[in-house]
Amino acid sequence: MKDFELSVEEYQNILQNLHLEEIALNNLNVKRNDEYFGKEFGLNIKSKTRHFIEDNKIKFYYQLNLTAKSPDKEKPALKIIPVFRIEYSKPKIFKIDPEFFEIFPEASLRFIIWPYARELIQNMISRMNLPPLTLPTIM
Repeated sequence: MKDFELSVEEYQNILQNLHLEEIALNNLNVKRNDEYFGKEFGLNIKSKTRHFIEDNKIKFYYQLNLTAKSPDKEKPALKIIPVFRIEYSKPKIFKIDPEFFEIFPEASLRFIIWPYARELIQNMISRMNLPPLTLPTIM
């Protein structure tokens, strides 16, 4: 794991100067492969994040890639890829250390997004008339 120079105090100061404005679903891709259902699935959940800074706004795009796959099959039975947009405002003159953008997605943002993602995934699975998947409490 990388050693960061940003102190806990500096990180907390940045968080105190950010104000959550919006969490929204930006994009959703869902694919079901019927021929693979009826078996036990292994879940694989990965994420990636990008951010954009515009004057006094910071926009994060947080993408999850969930696949449910039977161990004896090559293709996944289910793929759900939501992309969430999270927008923060900040004081215009407030400078943010670039290291923050390396730390924040794993240290904080994933905990903010996961409840929204779990609900969305469970809802999509239900709407597709599939048996429920038990998702972890936190990813």
